[in-house]
This record gives sequence, structure tokens and C-alpha cells, in this order.
Amino acid sequence: TTSIFAQSQDFQTSYTFSECEGAFPTILNYNITDLVVNSANNDSYSGDMKNGFYYKNSFDLINMMHGGKILFGDEITSYVQDVLDNLLVKSEKENMNYCRIYVIKTNKFQCFSYFDGSIFVSMALLSNIGSEAQLAFALAREVVAIEQENDVNLWKENDAYIKNSFTFTSAKEFFKTLNVNAQSKTFNQDTEGLHMISDAGYNYEEADYYLLQKRY
Repeated sequence: TTSIFAQSQDFQTSYTFSECEGAFPTILNYNITDLVVNSANNDSYSGDMKNGFYYKNSFDLINMMHGGKILFGDEITSYVQDVLDNLLVKSEKENMNYCRIYVIKTNKFQCFSYFDGSIFVSMALLSNIGSEAQLAFALAREVVAIEQENDVNLWKENDAYIKNSFTFTSAKEFFKTLNVNAQSKTFNQDTEGLHMISDAGYNYEEADYYLLQKRY
């Protein structure tokens, strides 16, 4: 079990706050239009919604990076990145080594990712989990989502369903189908994430505690 603190303290003097160090993350220098165009060009999908997905998510990503809540170059981020890198090697997913960790200063229990490989982990999550295995599982789920392109594929599936659904009998049935699509991908994230942390030598039963906290 690894204890993680936002600040170090000797309980006799005062808190020493974590500080960002080094160069700004490369993504802060991205031109948002270039990010959208490059991402869309690498996607063979021909639907007219493709650019909409990449514009929305690119704006969300840049807004997140420019929001003043991201830590970088600090000891917490370095630790979480080390956990991710170790997880990728031991689960034989070195092809995903372009994934990068960003810690967010927020009290929301969150771990989420974007299509470019950015994985965001909140301070609330780091403060409330009880072991490195739980952190590894949270990261593994996002690696799976990025690798399998869950977000963009769900967007495409739902877009096709909306355009072609002329037989649904009620709004309830319509939204139930959309929800089932999302649940299927989430279940697969959980399953593959468990395999990853097990392959990396973590106790996969620790995942239960993480999912419980995420649920409530």
C-alpha cells in the first residue's frame, strides 16, 4: 500500500506544497485546429459526424489543459506516470506508451481519458484509494478505452443508430438502447483492466474497492 499526499508535512512546522516543475506539457502548445485535423485524418470513418467528435473533444481537452488545475513535473504526477509505465510493460502493452498522466486539482473522484492518450487523475481519487493496485486498475481501464477507441466508436455507433432507428416504440426503449451500448463498452473496460493488473502482478480483488468508490 502506498500513501499519497497532496502536501508533505512534518506535523511540527507547516505544510510544504507540491510544485510544478520543468517545461509545460507539449499539448499546451497545440493548435486546436491542427489537433482536430490530424486526428480526423487518421480516422478512416467516412461519416459526417467524425469532425464533430474531434472538434468537441479537442476543445474539451484544450480547455482542461488550460484551466489552471493541472499539475505537471511534480512528484505526484511522476509517481502516477511510473505506475502507468510499469503497468504497460508488465501487461505487454508497450504500444500504449504514448499515454501521459495529468493530475487534476479537484475534489471530484475522477479518472478519465481522451483519444490522444491523455489520462486525467484527480487529487480526490488519489486521496481516497487505498492501494497502488486500485490506482493501477483505474489507469488500466483508461488504457483499454484509448486502445479500443471506445469514445469515438460509441459516438459512431450511436450516430448510426439515431439515423437508422425508425422502429423504436418509445423514447424509453430508444434511450435504453443507447445506454446498453455504453454499458457494454464499460463492462469490457472493467474486464480488460482486470486482466492488465493481474498480468502486472497486482491483486485484482482490489478493483472491487475502486469500483465501489466510483459508483457512490
